[in-house]
Amino acid sequence: MGFFSRKKTQTDKQELRNLSRKDILELLREQTRRSAALEQELNELKTKLQEHEAALQNARAIAEEAICISEVFEKAISDSRKHVTNMQRMNMEQFTDNELEQHEDRYDSEQSAD
Repeated sequence: MGFFSRKKTQTDKQELRNLSRKDILELLREQTRRSAALEQELNELKTKLQEHEAALQNARAIAEEAICISEVFEKAISDSRKHVTNMQRMNMEQFTDNELEQHEDRYDSEQSAD
């Protein structure tokens, strides 16, 4: 850790007073370089955070759309099942009682032959 990164004490203040101008300038340059490097790292991390937040928001939107599509498919499946049931009911109603008995007899004989 550098000189300015720790808590100041009376001894540190005295040491600073005893430094030459050259040493003080070097300390300031070092602190300026460190500050610039930290600022650059901070900006890079902010950019990455923004990118991750955008990706997360995009993923949420995709998930919401997938749920909506899933609901549409569930409704379509339910409606198609109702339609098939209604069609079967309508087909059954078309048979007369006599025709229905004939079909049942034929079905029973086919089942017993197997």
